[in-house]
Amino acid sequence: MMDSILTVVQESAAVEDISRVTKVAIVVGCRSGALPAALTLAFEVLSGSENGGLFRGAVLTIEERKVKARCRRCGLEYGEGAREEEGAQEVIGDREGEDGEVGLDTAAWAFVCPKCGVPGPEYLSGNELFIDHYEGE
Repeated sequence: MMDSILTVVQESAAVEDISRVTKVAIVVGCRSGALPAALTLAFEVLSGSENGGLFRGAVLTIEERKVKARCRRCGLEYGEGAREEEGAQEVIGDREGEDGEVGLDTAAWAFVCPKCGVPGPEYLSGNELFIDHYEGE
């Protein structure tokens, strides 16, 4: 995966007449299947190999995007780490019980609406994996 990222940056740098890349910034969603630690290690290994001249000393930054979903039935938007504040339709993954108590449903929060219980939400974020930008000279 990181090899493909570096190839895209290398091709773009060639078109832009950039001889040294100083920074590569990527966005990785929590549901993308990509592990930031593995991407960082791969960047360190690959930037020191045959592409070393272009990427030597470059820094990788990774923005991790949390999962945010919208219920297809009731429209509630909820996500990982979000809180219900000022009328925002976001929750951590809490589920209101029959007694009015709210409990954390950590296993199913992303798959089942915490308000109406319908599974299969529309994912608004968390699936991303892309190059945000790169810098060079």
